[in-house]
Amino acid sequence: MKANSSTYSNSLFQRTPLGGMFRRMSAVAILILGLSVPSSLVAQADSAEKTSAPRSGAPATDSVDMNGGIIYGQNYAYYLHADSGWVMDHALETTMSSNSVFYQQGYPPLQAPVYIVSLVWPRDSLTTVDHFILSYFNSFKTTYADGILDTCPSLPTAADLNLAVRQVSTDSSNYYERTAFYGAPGSVIGITMWSRYPRNFQDCLDSFARTVKSFRYLTNNVRIEPPTAHPDTTRK
Repeated sequence: MKANSSTYSNSLFQRTPLGGMFRRMSAVAILILGLSVPSSLVAQADSAEKTSAPRSGAPATDSVDMNGGIIYGQNYAYYLHADSGWVMDHALETTMSSNSVFYQQGYPPLQAPVYIVSLVWPRDSLTTVDHFILSYFNSFKTTYADGILDTCPSLPTAADLNLAVRQVSTDSSNYYERTAFYGAPGSVIGITMWSRYPRNFQDCLDSFARTVKSFRYLTNNVRIEPPTAHPDTTRK
């Protein structure tokens, strides 16, 4: 069953995260940002771009070109990729107010039954991840009065961290959302899978777990400069 444009009405994407970019970064771009990134991550991002395919019926474009990469913005950078057969669509990042958006290959962008997104929210030093999760659920309840919060088993990441996982749902509106939360310096990063179709949601739980497994936090010390600021990118 396919979703439709009404999926975006009253969804989590009304909760605005920090702005950001999702791009496969070259070695030059990494130098521009001043990141210390393992070369294996760059290789994985290269491989993800080469092996992924655009959605069915659509030509390959700059907005749909891979299933993994480094997500970065002011004060955060992390690596994430989805399963083979999923695509990342830059064009939906603004539509969904998310820092990255993945859906299964073969669906039009606004009609996929399941989405995996990542979001970054600011937090102060006194706000724990548990406090943030409670605030997150209270926000959900303002939209869905019958919302239910369930604690799920934690999920491991590539760095052997166990992320807290919560599921929010509402039977009256057929909305299902599972999020793994990571407490970063100055922010909370959420990796979220959501759907309005319970069967599709259940079928993709393993893909969600593997996407969380790929997560690697890189740094909060990000300096974004124009490409021309680096000598390697300056035309001679």
